[in-house]
Amino acid sequence: MRNILLISIFFFIPSFCIAGECDTSFQKIRERYSDLRGIKIQYRRYIISKTMSMLGEGVESDIAEGEILLSPPYNLRLEQKIPSHEFIISDGKTIWWYIPKDRIAHKYKAGSFGKELSIIRSIFTGMKEIEKEFFLRCNDSDKLILIPKEKWQDIEKIEIVLSKGYRIRKVKIYNILGSVTCFEIKKEKFVSINKNLFQFIPPPDVRIIQEK
Repeated sequence: MRNILLISIFFFIPSFCIAGECDTSFQKIRERYSDLRGIKIQYRRYIISKTMSMLGEGVESDIAEGEILLSPPYNLRLEQKIPSHEFIISDGKTIWWYIPKDRIAHKYKAGSFGKELSIIRSIFTGMKEIEKEFFLRCNDSDKLILIPKEKWQDIEKIEIVLSKGYRIRKVKIYNILGSVTCFEIKKEKFVSINKNLFQFIPPPDVRIIQEK
């Protein structure tokens, strides 16, 4: 579950260091992803271990692929297709983690379930109020670095890599223990999404586990 949720990934920026290229990049990203009816994202996730990261080598492990659907303000649907078929579905109030092969569905209250989901939703819907939690740094014109203002779970920093047109191409999440979780955005498409896709009705033979 942790690997699925580290998706994600995302971005909160402070006022003291937003200037020049940083300011331009941030505003352009906001313009691109704000006020959308919905967005469909195809992603590929992999992890680079602490050792490989220190050596500067990009040896990938724990590879996964899937699709994310987002519809403002709170709707999220993540479908992991590789290596196993799993779903995370949220309407902003309830979050379901459904594992079809095990016939199990975990049910959570939205506020009690990892920050990664709220980050994913935030970055691809315009990064509203993002300045509250992160400082911004710029390596160059196509990269933004987000550094938590306070201790933020086990994340040291988040790197956002941009492509032409200020499209988010990659998100790299640096763990305080040294590993890096990378999310490559293979494709994005702005679409209208049926609201029913953000509702989950457990099949009759599925065991429901109510989580705290």
